[in-house]
Amino acid sequence: MPWGTNRRCLVTIIDGRPGERSISIAGMHGTDAPCAAACLVSCFYTTADAGVPHDKDRGIGCGYSCYASPSRTSSTSPG
Repeated sequence: MPWGTNRRCLVTIIDGRPGERSISIAGMHGTDAPCAAACLVSCFYTTADAGVPHDKDRGIGCGYSCYASPSRTSSTSPG
């Protein structure tokens, strides 16, 4: 990843309901992301530039990725 690249994760709270809020938090991304390794349904994937997005429709909201993430920035949004 090029020097100076900042990785942020947009997390939506109360998704799709009244009171919905989105916050931007820093994440630690890389080719060996612990959140991706801990995911039971393999909804995380690594991009060519070391980003680690997840497939929101595939996630089950178990929270294991949050526990595995050193920065606790993984989003758990059941599909």
